[in-house]
Amino acid sequence: MEFVHLNKPKYWLPKISNTFHGHDIFAPTGAYLASGIPLRKLGTPITDPVRLDLTQPEKTDNGWLAHVTVIDIFGNLTTDLPREALVGCHDVLIKVRNHEIEGIIKSYGYSSGGDLIAVVDSEDYIEVAVVDGDAAKTLDAQVGDIVELISKADLCSK
Repeated sequence: MEFVHLNKPKYWLPKISNTFHGHDIFAPTGAYLASGIPLRKLGTPITDPVRLDLTQPEKTDNGWLAHVTVIDIFGNLTTDLPREALVGCHDVLIKVRNHEIEGIIKSYGYSSGGDLIAVVDSEDYIEVAVVDGDAAKTLDAQVGDIVELISKADLCSK
């Protein structure tokens, strides 16, 4: 596996913002890469990358044990449990920090302000949120906390 520090501005957009590197650096260098420029030409090689041990959800007899992986600026709790893991899971109960959530709803608008809910986020992972609120503060949650999903009617198929 090859890693490089994308530090060659000739492959970036001419003006770089402080907040939009996906647009200003990553997209242009990705386009160069797709056009056939070798990765090693796009930046300085990294020979000692830091690899992170990322959490993975664990299958249980009646559901999943997942982990809070991200708390966004709104206090929403993203987990490492993808929607695809829920195939066959019906009538679910989600437990997090001594609180229980019945089911996964389609979007925030299907519940009332202040309600603790579970949704599938824009990246297709299970997210715990408080409608018009801050789940991290409400639950005193932190990255790494366990989120348990229990399928009450069926066993999850995966």
